[in-house]
Amino acid sequence: MGHLLQRRINCWPSGWKWKSRNTESLIPAELQKIIQTTLIWNISLRKTSFSLFVYPLLWLIKNLNREKFEQILGARIKFHLQNRLPDYYFEDIASIQSEMISVQLDKLDKLLSLRIHYAKLAAEAGQSILGRGVAPSLSKTDSRRFHTFWQFVVPVKNLSNARDALFRRGVETGATNLFNLAAVKKIELAKTKELKESHIFIPLHGHISEKKYQKIFKIINEAK
Repeated sequence: MGHLLQRRINCWPSGWKWKSRNTESLIPAELQKIIQTTLIWNISLRKTSFSLFVYPLLWLIKNLNREKFEQILGARIKFHLQNRLPDYYFEDIASIQSEMISVQLDKLDKLLSLRIHYAKLAAEAGQSILGRGVAPSLSKTDSRRFHTFWQFVVPVKNLSNARDALFRRGVETGATNLFNLAAVKKIELAKTKELKESHIFIPLHGHISEKKYQKIFKIINEAK
């Protein structure tokens, strides 16, 4: 949602109202906090902001207080088991959300094409450094099956060491923060466990060249 609002923040006046099922009211404090937090992250993760301000700050925090560093970059949603879905699952969508969704959906085809292009660059770089394929292979006979590469993960020997090695070179990434819900119910899903414990995300951005991707995979390959 923050991505949808990011470029139209001037559309969000101080007294913005949203439509609920029963009446119009000011935006709830909880939802406002979520939107503000997401916007801050979106702005912080832009190339210039991250390089000049965010990365040096994270580097300092990591060296002074590793626990705080992990808290900042770790999962933001606390896990709770309950018998009913949270109330926010049943909230009506706000009109400004609908407008922003419509605007961004018009750009989706182009965005996916760019994402696939970036992934191909990363995959070629990974192949040249690791000597094996690093991208999913889908059916070549069914044109309807294609990968969006919204996330690009590769297996690593040691997740913590690979993450630290990349961070020292200015690349902040990690594994998924999603919960392994099967483990909560004491169900063993080997692939899910493997994804959380031994796979790392590769950033896909337009400013990263194939040569830079080769450096990323070289760092990963050399991490013990």
